[in-house]
Amino acid sequence: VDKAGVVLIVPGLGLSGGEDVRVWFSMDEEPRSFEAAVLRAGVPVPDRSQDGLMLGFIDGWKSENPEAIQTDGTRLQILAPNGKGLDLLSGESRLVDISTSEMAFAVPQEVALKFVEGGSLQVTYKEGDAQHCVTGRIRKLAPGEGHFLYALRFDGIENEKAHLDAVESLQRFC
Repeated sequence: VDKAGVVLIVPGLGLSGGEDVRVWFSMDEEPRSFEAAVLRAGVPVPDRSQDGLMLGFIDGWKSENPEAIQTDGTRLQILAPNGKGLDLLSGESRLVDISTSEMAFAVPQEVALKFVEGGSLQVTYKEGDAQHCVTGRIRKLAPGEGHFLYALRFDGIENEKAHLDAVESLQRFC
């Protein structure tokens, strides 16, 4: 912690000044997060690398305990080309952020299903009678303490209205 903000070491993440981030961490064995803006990238850090990020404008502190989510029957699943899918709302995996162009989700390390950067996935959404399916590609993979954080860019949106409705509905879970 610096007088200008918080400095984190993030090798290989490739962020630059002006980007918004959500930082996940554990405190008293409870997962928490906060939102921040990257003030500067390439900040020198004690290990003498240039992998530091200076974060400022910190806000949006919240608990990330999966038990706190009430889905009311809404479902969001990630389906790999083969194998079982992941439930991002009521399972151990978790929706972190979603917009019309991309989404971020976290998967515990102990979950056997792993995704690779550039890999293609299918995303299905269901709420009541509304159903929506899109495809996407893993844009970024960031291993964390106890989980993997994935950034997925949507690339196969056939019904723009259904997609916008789904995103607006799912934003309450982020």
